[in-house]
Amino acid sequence: MFSRTAIVLFIGCCTITILRSQAQPNNILSVPGKIGNYSGKEGPPNVLNNSGLDVVTVNTMKTYMLKINGVAESCSDFQQPKGFDLHVQISVDRSSPYEYPVQHVITADSWFAIHELYKNENGKTVANEETGAGLFIKANCFLKLFPDESGGACDEFQLPRFFFKRNFVIKDSTGGYLVLENGTRIITNGRPLYIAYTREQYLQFLIKEKVLEEQKKALQDLKDMKERAATAPDGHKVTAADENNEKYSYMLVILNNAGKNITAAQNNVSQVQQKLTALNAQLKNIPAEEKHKQAYMYFNTDAYAEKDENGKAKDADKYFELTTESDPHGMAVCTPNPAYFNAALPKTSLQLIAIVKDVDTRFVQGPYIRIIDRVSDCIDYKALKSMIQY
Repeated sequence: MFSRTAIVLFIGCCTITILRSQAQPNNILSVPGKIGNYSGKEGPPNVLNNSGLDVVTVNTMKTYMLKINGVAESCSDFQQPKGFDLHVQISVDRSSPYEYPVQHVITADSWFAIHELYKNENGKTVANEETGAGLFIKANCFLKLFPDESGGACDEFQLPRFFFKRNFVIKDSTGGYLVLENGTRIITNGRPLYIAYTREQYLQFLIKEKVLEEQKKALQDLKDMKERAATAPDGHKVTAADENNEKYSYMLVILNNAGKNITAAQNNVSQVQQKLTALNAQLKNIPAEEKHKQAYMYFNTDAYAEKDENGKAKDADKYFELTTESDPHGMAVCTPNPAYFNAALPKTSLQLIAIVKDVDTRFVQGPYIRIIDRVSDCIDYKALKSMIQY
């Protein structure tokens, strides 16, 4: 554990670092910086092989990324850094087999990290070891574009991930690339990024989510606990008369708590069983023409929704359940397009490029944020588009 003194010192050091960065004179922005790898060594970027891929695969993706990097580094702010050092790193990886829908492509990204220059206590101009602003250029990194509303549950159930259409907003598509609400810019192969999550798929998710076996196990654990607490190690049968007995009172507490929790657990098992029965019947009886239609999930975003005497929303039992397009509280559910990548092309083919700003406004000054904005605007998106394979 950290001592209070250590914590104060740590906070103090962080404060000094931030204030030191913010207190630099404006002319520091005219001081030429260097371009180097992740460690700051001048020269080409280092390459991380995160999945133990073969040399040919890594070199193929490295060639793509160096060409992409050349486009970004042709922007004046990156071509000759001023007021910062630019550290560049390339990473190559394979798509995870544990994220659904599974993608069978090789991914890569380039990280351009800005390390601000400042004058240290000796008056020497040095680069900050930490970075608060940068730019990622990602190749074939598909699933990371989308929110995962299931919080990883779909991956666990081996079902396609889903997200709410309202949470993935394309603000503009007129420049030959897509601009998301969060500022990410995407160059695609022309195929849709997402498709409808079907009513059948959403019902399958709801059924998997109702983990009856876990509820039954929790109930059995409580019953076992109650049984163990009923008899002390010395064979004494624990009863209410042991409330003030120092030797057995703790076992009485366990016995009573287990008894109370068993009732709640039995209710949980009953409710889950009923819900599962209803969901399975709904899935079984859904008309064929309805199975593949767009799923809509019930979610009332009205902060003033009617509540019961306990403060619980009166429509709480409807939340996250399947509903219809006509429902004013229905939210369209979508999924990343499992057929986005052209499977006829090699796994190393470049079929998606995303430009992602990486800025933490708590630790970086405005001029450096504007540098990232300028580079993002300056990039020759037509040149990147010409690299996409179809």
